[in-house]
Amino acid sequence: MKLFYTVFGATIIVLCVVTLHIRSESDSFFGIADTKEIIVSSENAVEVKKIHVFPGQNINKGDTIVELDDPELTLKINYTAHQLDELTKQNTAHTKLSRSEMLQFKAEKNARINGLKAQIQELEMQYENNQALLSNLRSIDSKENIKGGMENSPIAIKIKQLKAELNLALDSSRYRESKLQNSLLYSGDPLAEKVKGFQSELALLKDERAKLLKIASIDGIIGTVRFKDGERVSPFDTIATIHNESPSFVNGYIPENVYTSIKIGMPLTITSVTKKNCTVSGKVIGVGSRIVEYPIRLRRHVDVQMWGREVIVKIPENNSFILGEKVRIEIKPTLKKTFFSSLINFIIPAAQAAQLSSDNVGLHTSMKNIRPDSSLILNENIEASGIHYLKGTGKCLVISDDTPQKKTQLYQIDTSGIIEKVIAIRGCSKINDLESITADELGRIYLLSSLNRNKNGKLPITRKLLLRVVKKEETYILDKSVDLLEALIKSIYDYSETECAKYLHSAIQSGTLDIEGAFVKSGSLYLGCKAPLINKKAVLLKVGLIDSVLNGKAIVKEQLAIEKTFDLTDPVSKNACGISDLCPFDNGLYILSTGPIPEKEGKETVGNLWKYQNDGKLVHCTNFKNSKPEGIAILDETGKIIITFDEGSKQPSKLLITSVSNEK
Repeated sequence: MKLFYTVFGATIIVLCVVTLHIRSESDSFFGIADTKEIIVSSENAVEVKKIHVFPGQNINKGDTIVELDDPELTLKINYTAHQLDELTKQNTAHTKLSRSEMLQFKAEKNARINGLKAQIQELEMQYENNQALLSNLRSIDSKENIKGGMENSPIAIKIKQLKAELNLALDSSRYRESKLQNSLLYSGDPLAEKVKGFQSELALLKDERAKLLKIASIDGIIGTVRFKDGERVSPFDTIATIHNESPSFVNGYIPENVYTSIKIGMPLTITSVTKKNCTVSGKVIGVGSRIVEYPIRLRRHVDVQMWGREVIVKIPENNSFILGEKVRIEIKPTLKKTFFSSLINFIIPAAQAAQLSSDNVGLHTSMKNIRPDSSLILNENIEASGIHYLKGTGKCLVISDDTPQKKTQLYQIDTSGIIEKVIAIRGCSKINDLESITADELGRIYLLSSLNRNKNGKLPITRKLLLRVVKKEETYILDKSVDLLEALIKSIYDYSETECAKYLHSAIQSGTLDIEGAFVKSGSLYLGCKAPLINKKAVLLKVGLIDSVLNGKAIVKEQLAIEKTFDLTDPVSKNACGISDLCPFDNGLYILSTGPIPEKEGKETVGNLWKYQNDGKLVHCTNFKNSKPEGIAILDETGKIIITFDEGSKQPSKLLITSVSNEK
């Protein structure tokens, strides 16, 4: 009997240990050593002029891979350069003529004014002499009679007429001189505008030509070459591929019941399955957000399906692994769970869950990081500056105010914040400081730069653009584009007396104009200004008939107006804030506002969500302390709103889905 109890007790202990071991998370899993593959392609249809590489060739960064040719682009460059040369000559002559006209006008003005002054002076001297002679006549006794007679004399009347003529000449000359000076200041004449347009177009065309020479961006090996000299290449077809000589990351899979032990930044050990002495250290850079089926090669039994989560592990470039090699991934010993830690976690999970639940209260704790899918590798965090919901898809398009090489691209995300793919826009190579994304009733997407100067005080063409993009199958293509700032400048020059023109003139001259929100409704483009404010109120501009503007037509007086001003003062700091984005709904607008807190040290910011109704009521919904809400959209199926927060390039941008009560 004693032996029975001993065996029974030992069995219970073994079962407990085995159970805890099964419940505890595994210390190792398998993966495939892989590397980042760079695809060489072209955005436009081109011809292969010369291939400089062959499959398997070692290349260095900066080596030429392929020379491409685009005859149509060459013709465009030659035509644009010729037109620019002709217009530059005409504009130079026109500018000289305008300046000589100004000098001639000033000379004529001075001659006329001096002539009038000389006549007045001569008549005043005659008037004084006549008055002195009359005072010496004894027949005229009183000074009043002398004064009265002189004031009604022809000389006095002539003096008054000449003075009135002088004042009129001064007023009219000031107006004409101001108009000529404004003409030179704005360079708003048609020739100058055409020169700027052709200069910008030529610069963009030359950038496109420079892209025809494809150069290696890394040291590596040519994987494939799919075209020969003289062959035509369709847009975005793969011409060649480049990869590193050795793997740069490991794509691993962890069983679905143990995936929570792996976190981003965790150090791991990677060992070759076939070469036990081949070991390197790595770091987790991505963890999948969904459960997927295991690759057959990594299953314990080929015929038994397994499910798990993808893990991307960054490894040093100098390693002995072979591309495609199967490796074992292990948690470093210092992080392995012991029997006692497993026992503790087995006993008190409920207490930990309760504590976590008590901490995650409020909007901020429900924010999610915007991060790439495990199959997508981005070199840096996006800076989410706007968002647009794609109706009926459960997906959103997000823009970033800074992209690699200033490329015009969109990021498709799901509502959990996972970046599923990066979408390049065909037909537009570069744009900078992208702040607004919206769509019209036809589903055409509008993208707008801030129209704001960069840190160096410069305002390149890439910061002044309004783009309209259309979707064809799975591709987004540029439909129309316009230099919106130049169109506004020309309009305010032509109609300088309006309130809107005065506001824009002051903003552009001071360099403070900053547009961060936009939406299209009934054919008009509405622009939400972050700066400047009018009497501490944020400004909403309206540009009517936006189709005509995109087609190159001038903005007339009736098209441009200040639609509304909003008092977006932060309730806590009492700081006046500007619009960072807005989104229309049936009965009004949702408005995001941001602004600094001047009295705080550092660069603390405050953000707010507002609800404006068509009856004129503006309601404050919530406050986001030290956060920058910069994008807002409505999830049509649920009526909830989705907001993005720009956390800079060093931290992931965030996403929040919430709802606003109709009772507010």
